[in-house]
Amino acid sequence: NSEIEKLTKEKKESDNKFKKLNDELNLTKKKLEENNSKSNASQSESKNKIDKLEKELNDYKNKFKESEKNNQNLASEIKKLNEANQKYEKSSKENDVKLKTLEDQIRVQPNNLRITLGYILASLSSKCWISQMSEELRQAYEVRAQGTIDKLNEDFTNGTDSEIISNTGEYVVSELTRSSIVNELHYLDIPLGELFKQKISGNPGFDIFTVNLNEQILFGEAKYVANKNAYNNAIKQVNRFIAEKRDLTDLPDLIQFNIHNAISKASNGDRGFIAGFSSTTISDADLELKIKDNDAYKALPKDIEIICVAVDVR
Repeated sequence: NSEIEKLTKEKKESDNKFKKLNDELNLTKKKLEENNSKSNASQSESKNKIDKLEKELNDYKNKFKESEKNNQNLASEIKKLNEANQKYEKSSKENDVKLKTLEDQIRVQPNNLRITLGYILASLSSKCWISQMSEELRQAYEVRAQGTIDKLNEDFTNGTDSEIISNTGEYVVSELTRSSIVNELHYLDIPLGELFKQKISGNPGFDIFTVNLNEQILFGEAKYVANKNAYNNAIKQVNRFIAEKRDLTDLPDLIQFNIHNAISKASNGDRGFIAGFSSTTISDADLELKIKDNDAYKALPKDIEIICVAVDVR
């Protein structure tokens, strides 16, 4: 009996020891499986991070290439515009092109119309201003501008025409009005509305926009009438647009030019206006008297900046 009890005790101890070892083995296996699982998860996470970084790197490379391409295109546009400016300036000196700045008037008198048309087409075709837009909207403005530029190329016959015709006359007056104010008064250079508004041509509202040194937006309209002084047409149009509040409806189109203070002022009525028009050989003094005696001119708002630009084209 004593021997049996001893064997029974040893067996029980042996069973307990086996159970303990078995439990330890199972626990070790479980921990090993958990470690393997964690290791796999860690490896998977690391792989995902690597994939993400590689994607970001490729995206950055693509953006860099696109940016480099845009910079090259912009440099090309600037070069074209500078060449056109040099030709125009040379023509101005050689042919005595006059640009007179009076109290509230500017008069532009181009003599070499062929070169002037070439300059205008180059200026209107330049898309340098698109670089001011946010990156997300540049492509949209590129598409808008290109449609108008294609139409301009067709109308201007690539700048080789030596005569003003009805469908180019208003562009000539508009662009010479706009550029003369920018160059003479050093106001903000904003392209013609036809280039950034919704329609290719015939957009409602004002055509000319700039911002003066007091951060006030000047809204402008230009009119061309063959062999006539078209100041009455232009000023009447400005008055009509003021009555229809076209200055306010044009503000959303100007947001992308980063002129928030000027837009805020304009929304509260603090703005000015421009009237550009074709003119004949009438003298400066007679033209000024006729404008100031004009009923439409007298009806313009008082105590704000009003600029009249006469462009001698026939």
